[in-house]
Amino acid sequence: MNRIVPALVATMLVGACTAHVASAYPVPPALPAETMPLPPVSSETLVWQPGDWVFTGGSYRYDAGRYIPAAGHGPNWVFGHWIGTDGNYAWVPGGWN
Repeated sequence: MNRIVPALVATMLVGACTAHVASAYPVPPALPAETMPLPPVSSETLVWQPGDWVFTGGSYRYDAGRYIPAAGHGPNWVFGHWIGTDGNYAWVPGGWN
């Protein structure tokens, strides 16, 4: 019995810490299924920018995918995500690189 109580307390403390971190930085919802339509007729080259969740400080807003001009940005889309360094977290919006 003396060994069970410390193990139980340790388990409860670890569980409480994990729950606190998870609630402080909400996970973005799953991306909805999105059908890429045919591109509009245009004189410039267009690329499909997929829809992405945007963190607004307390919740998420979904920006639907759309065609954008291919010029002026890198070739790869990176979805919005959380980054963490030294215990601090910041939301990085989606963008091209």
